[in-house]
Amino acid sequence: MSSIGSGAVANYAGDASSLLGQVATSNATPVSTRIIRDLVRLSDGALLVGVAPLACLPIAGPAPTVGSFVVAGAIGALVALMVFSRAGIYSLASLLTPSRGWLPGVGGVCLGACVAAVVLLLNGLGVAAVAQWTAGWLVGGAICLLLVRLTVRAVLRRYQTQGRLARKLAIVGVNELSAALIGCIDMTAPNTSVVGLYVEHEEDVSTSQSGLPVLGGLEDLIVHTRVQAIDTIVVALPLVEQARVQRICDRLRDVACDVFLTADVVGLHHGASALSEIDGHPVIMVRQRPLKDWQGVQKRAFDLGFGWLFLLLLAPVMAMIALAIRIDSPGPVLFRQRRLGFNNNVITVFKFRTMYHHYSDPLANRLTERNDPRITRLGRILRRFSLDELPQIFNVLSGVMSLVGPRPHALNAKAANRYYADVVADYARRHVVKPGITGWAQVSGWRGETTTEEQIRQRVLHDLHYIENWSVRFDLKILWLTFVRELISRHAF
Repeated sequence: MSSIGSGAVANYAGDASSLLGQVATSNATPVSTRIIRDLVRLSDGALLVGVAPLACLPIAGPAPTVGSFVVAGAIGALVALMVFSRAGIYSLASLLTPSRGWLPGVGGVCLGACVAAVVLLLNGLGVAAVAQWTAGWLVGGAICLLLVRLTVRAVLRRYQTQGRLARKLAIVGVNELSAALIGCIDMTAPNTSVVGLYVEHEEDVSTSQSGLPVLGGLEDLIVHTRVQAIDTIVVALPLVEQARVQRICDRLRDVACDVFLTADVVGLHHGASALSEIDGHPVIMVRQRPLKDWQGVQKRAFDLGFGWLFLLLLAPVMAMIALAIRIDSPGPVLFRQRRLGFNNNVITVFKFRTMYHHYSDPLANRLTERNDPRITRLGRILRRFSLDELPQIFNVLSGVMSLVGPRPHALNAKAANRYYADVVADYARRHVVKPGITGWAQVSGWRGETTTEEQIRQRVLHDLHYIENWSVRFDLKILWLTFVRELISRHAF
């Protein structure tokens, strides 16, 4: 018995150590330029405020409290940041080439120093002391900002070499509107990469006068959004062709991309509040990819923080379960199943094995039923308390899943003998975010077998509600409800 136990624990440890490597992807993760700009802006402000109390150290004689210098430095920093932003210093091009913004940079720091000096003078500090502090703040701040810019440039150029900065743009339509859009785009810019043109039907057009290739129809575009990490799609069609534009937008509602319409003269009458721009060309936002920029950072931080916490707390339990599975029935500890993940890509999901090994059904050609004879004695207990899902923590830590999100479904999963995508037209929309170990549909009672079409419809409705209303508070609520409702669920078997 002891030899079996030690072998089981060793086998599980080996499985666990290889999980992160198996689910990691080889593609470089795109970097959000908005986050980069915000971080640089935040660091600039923090440095200028931080230099303020240091600049007062050489001042001799009585002086106001350090708080007065911090307030003056904060006001000066605010003025400098306003100048920096207005001068475009935080654009990606300027961050990649700091010398382009040295003049407005120096001007912003000088203007901030002048305003801070006035604040100190109004606070009763002598002219000599103010001049001394201002010179120290100006020189110290400039040196700090220069060091930050050099560091940011080195990091960004590395990202640029890796192809992680460019926004990959696809254009639907080959006409005057698409030509005008392409004419506004600087193809040499570090943050714009036009992958090509697409048409509604492949037979619409075969050549382009812009020099960019026509890569295919809408179905090709949908496939390419997954394999090429396209993040922006612009539908370049006259908005007077409402039926056609609506048809194309409906077809693109399942892709994990930002979708825009070119804002032709007719489109401008639909309301300026929806307007945006791409390299100076006006466009109308149709759909924004969920959980982008800072929302994505919050979501990933939530997953990593709670994921590592749960792993540390549950590691002994998982080791004991692994040992029990090895003793209960022959076969591997873990069950690996291919399921649909983010952007309809196939991922490998890990679970504790709950079925007899020779009954394993990786494609889910037959969904699990109540009193299913394929399930082992131990498997029934694990499923009853949802403990078979615990290895998916490794999927979360690797980045292919989240703690909370739409549950990933097996490739051949069906409801009433019909594939899920055939039952619900919006089924693929649930894949615009990463799948989760638990989700709003599960804690709302729509977990378990799908013997009717209504069951999968309700799951999708709840999943879409979660995507449209995501927040950290919502995730915390779902985690709590999972604990109080689903650990002993009547839907688990």
